[in-house]
Amino acid sequence: MTASTILVIGHAARRPLQRLELTAQSYGLMLQVVRPVLGERLPGTADDHAGVVVLGGPQSAYDVARHPYLADEIAFIASAHRARVPVLGICLGSQLLAAALGGEALPGDSGLECGFIEVLPMDEEGAEVAGRHFSFHSDTFRLPEGATFLGSTDRYRELLRKENAEELRAPDDGVRRIDRWTERRALRPDQPR
Repeated sequence: MTASTILVIGHAARRPLQRLELTAQSYGLMLQVVRPVLGERLPGTADDHAGVVVLGGPQSAYDVARHPYLADEIAFIASAHRARVPVLGICLGSQLLAAALGGEALPGDSGLECGFIEVLPMDEEGAEVAGRHFSFHSDTFRLPEGATFLGSTDRYRELLRKENAEELRAPDDGVRRIDRWTERRALRPDQPR
């Protein structure tokens, strides 16, 4: 792969990626999709990728005993972060990202958050995630050291940022977020990280 490719880690057999593909293409980037849930192997390193997007799925990041491939994903995400490869985690991907950065994924104590939710910014930087989003989750995480929460609902915190990594709980906002993330990180094939 080249620095013009975004690695996408999927957690379902089939998940449409057309919007993600169109967003990536608009920046001159391609997608490489890997689904460890189906036995596909992650690359040895993320160094040759412009970024990593970790998608959602029905699994829980803390349930490694039932889903052993998640341990490999957590290690891969941590390695990508150490190599300063930008990482975006969406839904389940946010739990995996939190765990990879030294936080902890765990069952939420506020029950199922399902349907349209109102995400409120926790500070000025969180204004970009404020708004109405679709959500379906009941898991949460402890914030990794050095990370900040950017948005929350009345039940859960929804977004964290730590250096070159971001997570997003609400999956419907993923493409808009990827567009901003790509632009902010200047993930273009002709520019170094």
